[in-house]
Amino acid sequence: MCFELASGLRVNFHKRSIFGVGVSDDETVAIAERFRCQKGSLPFLYLGLPIGSNMKKASEWKPVIEKFRKRLANLKTRSLSFGRRLTLVKSVLNSLALYYFSIYRAPSCVINELERVRRKFFWGRNLTIGKYHGLNGITFSYLLKREV
Repeated sequence: MCFELASGLRVNFHKRSIFGVGVSDDETVAIAERFRCQKGSLPFLYLGLPIGSNMKKASEWKPVIEKFRKRLANLKTRSLSFGRRLTLVKSVLNSLALYYFSIYRAPSCVINELERVRRKFFWGRNLTIGKYHGLNGITFSYLLKREV
């Protein structure tokens, strides 16, 4: 009630969860009932990031990689010019990856896979099939480092 009075905002009891760390499940359930919310369990998502997972395992990163692929699959790479794709990769896609890496240190195989997805998008290839090659020896990493 104090929060509602002070801020003018209402707490959504359907979205609230209580997580017990170092206490029994019975205690957690009792507290959740008292506050009229649900008992949560690990792992859970917070702002799109998995909390409570072992993010050192590459298998835990599969949802992140799939989210990355889905975002890119919706874009029509063939209709974007070379410069627009480069701008998109440099600004939007780099920040999306940074968002996840700000919390967790990703295994190198995950970083390599995300880089592979970005390269395929940049060169205008289908994200599920085919090989791609640079234009006249221009590499993807060279374009990312170069100021345009």
